Amino acid sequence: MKGRRAIRLRQWLAVTATTLLATVLSILYDISMRHEAIAEKISPSISLMHYVVLNLTGAFIAGALIGAFMVYYLQDRLSERSYGYSMIILLVIVITVMTIIRVPYYLIYAAQQTGMPVTSPESMKVFRDTFHIADPVYFIIIPLVAMQQLMLQVSNKFGPGVLWKIIRGTYNTPKIENRIFMFADLNDSTTIAETLSDERYHQFLRNYFGNITYSILNSGGEIYQYLGDGIIIVWKYYGDERDLQCIDCFFDMKKEVEKKRERYQKKYGVVPGFKAGIHCGKVVVGEIGIIKRDISYSGDVVNTASRIQSMCKELKSELLISNELLRSFPPVSIYEAKSVGSIHLKGKVKDVELSSVRMK
Repeated sequence: MKGRRAIRLRQWLAVTATTLLATVLSILYDISMRHEAIAEKISPSISLMHYVVLNLTGAFIAGALIGAFMVYYLQDRLSERSYGYSMIILLVIVITVMTIIRVPYYLIYAAQQTGMPVTSPESMKVFRDTFHIADPVYFIIIPLVAMQQLMLQVSNKFGPGVLWKIIRGTYNTPKIENRIFMFADLNDSTTIAETLSDERYHQFLRNYFGNITYSILNSGGEIYQYLGDGIIIVWKYYGDERDLQCIDCFFDMKKEVEKKRERYQKKYGVVPGFKAGIHCGKVVVGEIGIIKRDISYSGDVVNTASRIQSMCKELKSELLISNELLRSFPPVSIYEAKSVGSIHLKGKVKDVELSSVRMK
């Protein structure tokens, strides 16, 4: 599993795991600080282990449901809303879900306390005595959910996996790594901007970048930067058939935009087209900045990829890649690579051998 599904699964697991962790800490606190109070709540028919298992089971169910809602539903539908708005909606849902879960939980607890059926008067009395709408658990769950939602939004802000790298300090010390860079630039962006108002052009770019995002994620790519109407995408460079995913990404991006052709025509009167240049090699990766910290890539490879993209219009090609990268690909029947020769790129001393790639 990779791409969008893998990212969402990891996010769901993170939400579920943090909910379980918070419950474990709460149980440990109760046992260590309020052992007598806990003992009073447990009847001879219920062991302490049973009590712990019951709490963890409820926490897992709650965490799994809340995580699924946050990751698989809320993110997409409220992606353009403010954090505050999404939090209000989320908390309303969470409180509702928690209340629904707690009702059967406390009914089972009451039946276990009395050793009688759930519907018996004795069990119902225990249920009424122990079930409270304003349960202290909400003082744990509500801030926890708020933190989890913030974590998801910050993760999306930095890009999948980037926040965790910053937290771990992966690139506190700069490292040399092999990477593939794609520079993709919108066709006729100046003409489109002149035709549309500033606000509509901004919305056009948001729609366009949004449409191609999942193609990037599904190919294992990382969105490094947005540059006006352009985007820089990065992959690990393996030197074998796995590197073909950058080519797959380009054509899948085009396919996703084509699917929404009618929507673009109707809303903007134009369909976005783009061209790209791809190159590979060693780069220096490290954190940069003090106030606004980010992970930065630097080196000749980055500049060369940009220069390759700038030659697309002159060489009448939608996709140009360096032959250095092309040599790592196995023969693939669905793509056709045609050499365009050794090209002098601005700022480069040596010419670079390039090829134009298209679908057969």
